Amino acid sequence: MKASPLALAKLTDYSTIVVVNGLHRFDLTTRQIRGPRVAVEWVARAWVTQPGTLDWAPNTGVDLTLSENTTVTQLDLNGWRQKLTQAAERVDYVLACRTALTFDAAARALTARGNLTLVDGRAYPLEVSIGLVSQAILALNVGVAA
Repeated sequence: MKASPLALAKLTDYSTIVVVNGLHRFDLTTRQIRGPRVAVEWVARAWVTQPGTLDWAPNTGVDLTLSENTTVTQLDLNGWRQKLTQAAERVDYVLACRTALTFDAAARALTARGNLTLVDGRAYPLEVSIGLVSQAILALNVGVAA
């Protein structure tokens, strides 16, 4: 985590998570978010974005969507989990992240769960699930509690 000049409670951003038919999806919104939720959403973005494409965190990014149509081994899951943890801990305001990753072969769904400790000392859960919806369309189902 880099030094952050702004207090966590004063953070503001525009959400990239919308609710469609009861599911959370990544999309553009005009809904402003504040406080810890900003940092949690930044981590969610880092988990589904190619490395080097986030202007605010150029060395961050994992892009879980690359798991689409691949064979996933336990070794792969361990490598992804480590990358997710490192990406989360590179995001401003994140002190630590515990990450679990599961793959449901029958549903072809990959679920990443993070327990983020932010600079306020509190833990915030994050869950990102990726599954096939149709031929090349991914559902990014994101649950953010903050």
